[in-house]
Amino acid sequence: MLDKTTLLKMTTPKVEKVNHRDGDHVFVRALPLADLDDYEAENYVVDTNGKVTYNRRNLRARLLVRAICDDKGMPIFSMMDVDAIGKRSDKFFDDCYRAALRLNGLSGKEDVERAEKNSEAAPGENSVSA
Repeated sequence: MLDKTTLLKMTTPKVEKVNHRDGDHVFVRALPLADLDDYEAENYVVDTNGKVTYNRRNLRARLLVRAICDDKGMPIFSMMDVDAIGKRSDKFFDDCYRAALRLNGLSGKEDVERAEKNSEAAPGENSVSA
């Protein structure tokens, strides 16, 4: 069984190479738990009546700025780059997004379905509260 010390030393993120059609590449990483939690929290907005809605604005870009990294797993973008990444339309970013979803155990579709179900729930009934 792994002990606390061993678990806390496991800091090397899983990194996957994503090739670009011109022969170049980037790396995409599995996010640290805190980054993944921040990303997931941004996907839900609670209005003043407690209604939860799914925040789709720059959904892919918000994940990509956290997940695209160097070969050691260090991010190459910051949250300041979300809008710039969001304006891109290259298939390469879709490839990176799919890799980020897979590495982080996310599936875009199930997240949207869960958010839509939660947005129909009354406050306190399977909903996120502020």
